[in-house]
Amino acid sequence: MVLGVLSVTMLVVTIIFGVHPLKPKAPIQSRAAMKNHNFQSKNPVLDFTFEYPEKGWQPVEAQGSIEKYDQVYLQGPVNKENGFTTLIHATVRPLEVGKTAPDLLEACLKTDSNLTKFRILHKDVKEVGREKAFSVVYEYESFPLFNMKAPPVLLRGQRVYLMRNGRSYELMIETVAAQYKDYAPIFENVLKTFKFKK
Repeated sequence: MVLGVLSVTMLVVTIIFGVHPLKPKAPIQSRAAMKNHNFQSKNPVLDFTFEYPEKGWQPVEAQGSIEKYDQVYLQGPVNKENGFTTLIHATVRPLEVGKTAPDLLEACLKTDSNLTKFRILHKDVKEVGREKAFSVVYEYESFPLFNMKAPPVLLRGQRVYLMRNGRSYELMIETVAAQYKDYAPIFENVLKTFKFKK
């Protein structure tokens, strides 16, 4: 069941991440000049807030029609060379009985291990929203969806899993590996400012 759910998630992320033929957005602002918005949702399942950049990132909420999940994703800049969109998302699911955050992370890694040239770069335990969270930084290769003749692109991402009140929370960033260092601070600020409403 978990593997099926994770497979659907990867499909959703792939569609959002690689299919949108978006126009490139403005260059990255320096962190000192960057102003932030505070994300808040009227959806009671998205029971958290976090800060995200005022310019260049658009929050979009979604719900699963077959798989049960609630999600907000930030659609970021588009790589001019290959069309990949930088994506940050927070996804909430009902927690399966007996499952832990490390279980969810390991199940995800097992599924992701089938991706081309997949490798784990770093694992960590941190605090997010005053809860214990388990994270992994990883890489894999993917072809641009609109140009299968183009060479594969190395992507890098980070997934963070935590649990609270019978729900699992997955926070994630994925982008072109060469740009990861530019966008990782934005994701780290999402984690740093992530707070539950109650």
